[in-house]
Amino acid sequence: MNQNFELPHDIDAEKELLSAMLVRNGEKFPAVTAIVSAEDFYRPEHQIIFGVMVELYAQDIPPNILSVFDELKKTKAPVEFSYLRSIAEISFTNAYAVAHAKIVKEKSKLRRLMETSENVFQAAQEGSKSTAEIIASYQRTLEEMKRTCR
Repeated sequence: MNQNFELPHDIDAEKELLSAMLVRNGEKFPAVTAIVSAEDFYRPEHQIIFGVMVELYAQDIPPNILSVFDELKKTKAPVEFSYLRSIAEISFTNAYAVAHAKIVKEKSKLRRLMETSENVFQAAQEGSKSTAEIIASYQRTLEEMKRTCR
């Protein structure tokens, strides 16, 4: 994507959400994973951390700072323990986990909408597809986004 501007994101909400998932042994995981996936996070290291948390939870391993870091080491993920610890220290509650998940998801949807719009712009500029093909592709993508936005 041609980025002459900053894409929508909320790093604080991402960190708060990750922190909330590290407390209380993943108590809010079912509610949170019903809303977001690793790809919804803006920062690549947050995508990696959340992905590891989901994998651990699926194996009935509580996603705490030690289990997450141990898994990160196994996969040679470029996330330092000090960064993970700084995230873990942000929140000592998971009360707002669902609210933060909704913020992360909304920013992800806005980024996807911007990416889709840029793809339409590029297709129109290239002129290799007909107007009808471009519109049909755009409509399909928007319909898919509309279904997943509910």
